[in-house]
Amino acid sequence: SEVIARFFAKELSGKKKMDFAAVAKKFMRLARGEYAIGALFRGELYAMRDFTGQKPLWFGESAELMAFASEPGALRKIGIEFPVPLSPGHLLRAGKKGFETAKIFDWQDFRKIVPRGHSIPMLKSAFDAAIEMQTRGLQKAAVLFSGGVDSSLIAKAVSQKVPQTKLFVAGLEGSHDVLAAQKAAKELGLE
Repeated sequence: SEVIARFFAKELSGKKKMDFAAVAKKFMRLARGEYAIGALFRGELYAMRDFTGQKPLWFGESAELMAFASEPGALRKIGIEFPVPLSPGHLLRAGKKGFETAKIFDWQDFRKIVPRGHSIPMLKSAFDAAIEMQTRGLQKAAVLFSGGVDSSLIAKAVSQKVPQTKLFVAGLEGSHDVLAAQKAAKELGLE
């Protein structure tokens, strides 16, 4: 959170002052990961969410107030009857005239920043860098595990960096999903 706040403070107060939407778009171009962000700037409240839509963000208003939250139930509890989800990659601005939303980053924008010469070695390098960033300094790790290709690949990579790695699976005892996860965990040699 501190890094995000510093990024916006630096960009919005620099010599070449930018508007909040331009800085938010720049942030989305540079950011890695999932996020939903709220900020107060020049008397207006802004909110945005990652362009892949991983983190939820809901907004709405009543006669008394305007608000946003990560869950619609939180808004209903304060009298906002019909919360609306903010679309992925959109910026929400709450001002004197009410809410305004605008799309500021989407998959087409993302495709423009992917290197033209992307390759399997580049993908492996990016994957390894992500694993390193998420496991640095850990003595123990947990991986949400389905037994599928993605979670098996992540589990194996994490376990190579963090020897005390445990896998967690959710499902009904004896279900096909749990049995498949147990089989894959055994093949990986992980608990």
